[in-house]
Amino acid sequence: MFGRFVPKMSLASTDLHIPYHRLCSTYPKLLVVPQYYQDEQLSKVAKFRKSGRVPAVVWRDQNSGCVIARSSQPQVGVWNWREREDEKLLEDILRTCTSKNCKQLLILDLRHYTAALANKAARGGGYEYEDYYQCCEVQFKGLPNIHAVQKSFVSLRSLIAEVDSNSFFSMLEQSHWLEYISQLLQVTNQVVEAVAVHARPVLVHCSDGWDRTSQVVSLAELLLDPYYRTIEGFQVLIEKEWLAYGHKFADRCGQSNCSSSELSPVFLQWVECIIHVTRQFPTAFQFNESFLVTLVMHTYSNKYGTLLGNCPKEREVAKSYENTESLWGLLSVNNKTYINFLYKPLDKAIIPNDHVVCFRVWSELYSCLIHDYPDDYGSICVSDDVDACNDEIDDRPLLQHIQYSQPSITMDTIQQRLQDLLAPPDNLSMDSLKFLTNQETESDAHNSLESDKVDTKHEWEMVTEEDATRTRWVPDHAAYNCHYCNIKFTLYYRRHHCRNCGNVFCASCSNYFCPIPHELLTDHRVCRKCYERLYDPSNQAKIT
Repeated sequence: MFGRFVPKMSLASTDLHIPYHRLCSTYPKLLVVPQYYQDEQLSKVAKFRKSGRVPAVVWRDQNSGCVIARSSQPQVGVWNWREREDEKLLEDILRTCTSKNCKQLLILDLRHYTAALANKAARGGGYEYEDYYQCCEVQFKGLPNIHAVQKSFVSLRSLIAEVDSNSFFSMLEQSHWLEYISQLLQVTNQVVEAVAVHARPVLVHCSDGWDRTSQVVSLAELLLDPYYRTIEGFQVLIEKEWLAYGHKFADRCGQSNCSSSELSPVFLQWVECIIHVTRQFPTAFQFNESFLVTLVMHTYSNKYGTLLGNCPKEREVAKSYENTESLWGLLSVNNKTYINFLYKPLDKAIIPNDHVVCFRVWSELYSCLIHDYPDDYGSICVSDDVDACNDEIDDRPLLQHIQYSQPSITMDTIQQRLQDLLAPPDNLSMDSLKFLTNQETESDAHNSLESDKVDTKHEWEMVTEEDATRTRWVPDHAAYNCHYCNIKFTLYYRRHHCRNCGNVFCASCSNYFCPIPHELLTDHRVCRKCYERLYDPSNQAKIT
């Protein structure tokens, strides 16, 4: 999981000599910390941080050296206790950044300030006191806790079950579900901008560091690193940030006989954030919507052992990986059902629009869940009294009614159409198909030249493409930004298709004209990259 780290002199991965369950039972055995940091120092920091969850580096920018770290809250208490080793650890993390302009570590406390004060007074927790941590800037982000997310989801489920409601949008607003997703993406965008734009290291934590922290850190890595936008990388991301760092899947998803107050769809909310990002960047992800729907379904089905248990220690004791099947065997890159045929790797960070008006209810998931509800289950959730509804379903594991069968959606219309286009005819081999295509192209072109005498400024020899292939046409509604310059489309910045590659560009990035392989007699609008690839500078092609 940590193989993608390429530590420079300032960072090193350490295999703890202290038994890891003594230092922190909810952390992985391998941690990335500043170089030369000893186990004795980490032990002191672990005693100062709640549940022993010390600040650990989870991602590093290869250019600026800026890192993203995660932890739990410090236990300063009402007396403002301090721990020198904890302060030194954050100073050393700041020094790993090679940017000269970086002078402060940004600490994002995902709680409300009042919640942090309450933890400080009642539970001995708190936050980093800036007089002690002079190298740090602390910001409170006010993300909802697990109880608020649970209550919001119950309201959303009641709303979807009552499909004939005349007050759908007002009830949707009252549920705060999309509002919470917007807040989560806003904080994530701040992390991405701090690391990628301002070259500033970031430490993220909440109270325990296994719910909101996992959401923000993993989502930020997904936006920053194109590797995590592949199927393999996405699986590694979940294994690293959710499983290895101790998200409580058993308690949050109702896998065990836990208290009903522990139930909360934290992981589901994170996956839904990804859906909204994929709708804004439809070509940036190797997996499609069916992949994410299946992931959510089997998070609650308990059919696979990948997402069972609360922490690595529990899975190790239960031998989950030896005694159960892996979910990644189903969601593999070899399963074409889950492949995004629009995928083109984007080797840079992406920052989605986080305004709530850009989001809609994930009906592709929730509609199939509602259709699978037992009759008595649906009757419980249509109550207008959210608190009463919450009390009635608290004794039932969240979404445990889901069947083991595959979700009703296997592929959306666009993906299915692309798969059909890419599949060759059954009665023709590829060689015969290529021969017929070339023969028809030459014959049609010869007849057209003889009869119509089409005048063009380009010679056929200027196009060196081997054979004409079908263009994968990106639909207008799936493109929010220019594929080249990433400018957002508006009424002023219009969409234009490149007739060669099929991607959508702004006017300035697609203001080139030349013949394309499957239509050689006339000029067509193409993007800059296709123009440079197709155009031979020895001829005079026009650029308007």
